[in-house]
Amino acid sequence: MPYQSTDRLRCLFSLSDCRLQPPVFADILTRCQTLLADIPPYDEQTGQGILRHLFLRRGYHSGEIMLCFVTAKDIALQLTTIGMQLMQEFPDLVSVMQNVNAKRTNVILGQETSCLCGKDTISDTLCGIPVTLSPQSFYQVNTAQAERLFTEAKRLGNPQPHELLLDLYCGAGAIGLSMADSARKVIGVEIVPQAVEDAKKTA
Repeated sequence: MPYQSTDRLRCLFSLSDCRLQPPVFADILTRCQTLLADIPPYDEQTGQGILRHLFLRRGYHSGEIMLCFVTAKDIALQLTTIGMQLMQEFPDLVSVMQNVNAKRTNVILGQETSCLCGKDTISDTLCGIPVTLSPQSFYQVNTAQAERLFTEAKRLGNPQPHELLLDLYCGAGAIGLSMADSARKVIGVEIVPQAVEDAKKTA
């Protein structure tokens, strides 16, 4: 639910569909627009309002869905009730989170994340590697193409049993771990603490 802004007009508009996302995301978004009607949307220009973003991710192979409410202040009590209702209506929704971003910035996620209901991560597999995903962990949107890309990268890189591999900006570690069976050792480098924890769990 983004803002469209000009010098004369600032209004909220509804995005009903996107070809880059699973169809169920549109269904969840439509339901959220009803359930969240009493929570004022955040305005980047004035710093007023509460609801900044709805962040959805789904495991391509597992089908598990995570919904993260990004808010300007902690309204966990109100959102937990809404999250529980959404989980009843959408069986694949297994994780409902709240991320609080109180800063005057257009960066989406803040530093404070909590689990409202369900699990605090979702799981998936990438190139046969089980992965664990929290809201802050980077993960390729198009998993099917990512698997083709990683397989080709492994073929071209041709890692050897005596070699050390560095996976820089590794996120949840999917690329490096997809090559770990061919190398002596893989070291992932990542600045986001939650992504590091996810990579450790996957490893």
